[in-house]
Amino acid sequence: AINRGGSSVLHSAAMNDQKAATKLLLRCGADPTVGDQDGERAEEAGRRRGKVQGADAIREFLVSGAQAEGVEAACQGYSRAQAFRERFRAALKLLPPAPEPSKVHVEVRQEENTREESATKGTANGSGR
Repeated sequence: AINRGGSSVLHSAAMNDQKAATKLLLRCGADPTVGDQDGERAEEAGRRRGKVQGADAIREFLVSGAQAEGVEAACQGYSRAQAFRERFRAALKLLPPAPEPSKVHVEVRQEENTREESATKGTANGSGR
């Protein structure tokens, strides 16, 4: 609710140093970011008048909300990462095992490497044609 001067009930509670009323209004959904007709928020209005208890209640509410959101976001991020790792591990289990290189395959690869090395040496000496 907004009065004729553009101030909310939260503004009034903060400006009159009503800490308990300020906390109750915040818990019931009063928006601490709304400004009055001059754009001044309830916390600022309370502090300007030297009413720090109501202003401090708003600050505590904002800080605790930010901390709770941060913890919740961190937990959700951890849960998503953990779920991804579990799905990835499950997918890896579905893949067929990698074949062991056979002895023939290893020998052929070694032979190819030897030929490549010989060709490179011959080209470097000018006799590789």
